[in-house]
Amino acid sequence: MSQRAHERGDALPRLEPRDLEAHLEKLYQRGRKHHLFAFHGTGDASPLSLVGQGTIHVIPVRSELELREKLPPLDDDNERIAFLVPWTHDIPVDIAGRFAQGGRVQRIGKDARLRRLFGVLDLVPEVQHSPLAEYLLQAGSQQTLRVGDAMLTLDAMWSAWLGGQWGVPTRGGLALDTLLGFGALDVRGPQWAAAHEPRGGVHQALLAQLRERLGGAGPLVWEAWVQGRGSAALELAIVLEVLAEEPDETVRYWVRTQISKWLPGLEEATAHEVARALGRAAAGAL
Repeated sequence: MSQRAHERGDALPRLEPRDLEAHLEKLYQRGRKHHLFAFHGTGDASPLSLVGQGTIHVIPVRSELELREKLPPLDDDNERIAFLVPWTHDIPVDIAGRFAQGGRVQRIGKDARLRRLFGVLDLVPEVQHSPLAEYLLQAGSQQTLRVGDAMLTLDAMWSAWLGGQWGVPTRGGLALDTLLGFGALDVRGPQWAAAHEPRGGVHQALLAQLRERLGGAGPLVWEAWVQGRGSAALELAIVLEVLAEEPDETVRYWVRTQISKWLPGLEEATAHEVARALGRAAAGAL
């Protein structure tokens, strides 16, 4: 991101202490004469403790002028500071010689921060483009969301976050019956709605993920929970356990009507498919 992009208000990458520690360790392994560093991004002003190097102070700045104001005195060449700057071009030439890497602004990529956050060695390309990935990196999560694998996939990312952050039972992967039972017992759905606006990117991306993994019944159960009606979705599923396969046209019309209350606009065949899936999940949810 350029200085111009920053001035337009584009989001800066938020760098967490562990992101900086990992990168600084690599820089110090190469040997250092200078102990001032510049990183593209923003974050909290806080000290870092680096093994063998002592304390490194993290100082976010908003402009070149503020950077100059916060430089240590010229005769202090032992002060250790990691400046977080809103531009990507090199440090101005008249002060660049005081910085490590000749004043080059260091960039910690999204993939590196996601690997740290989820404790993985690699990730599939789709992960970086997910609204959830962007949200987690901008939210500044200090928590490591373990996925139990070396590779981070979309499924693993959603499961780790839903389980670690919201307590959704995702061990072994998302399943409709456990999601249905969770929604009936957990009352924090409206809190989700407040944190993730229902028409927002994270919410819509999750609905798409649930639809792909669990079929149309997945978004229905999630939307019910978000609205504080998770128990009503389970009650419907219990009734559908018996009625979803009923051939009588009056019953089939009633089933379509009930599903349409939650998911309007579905074709008849799709509505009955959702109803059958809910009916099959009822026993496991209970």
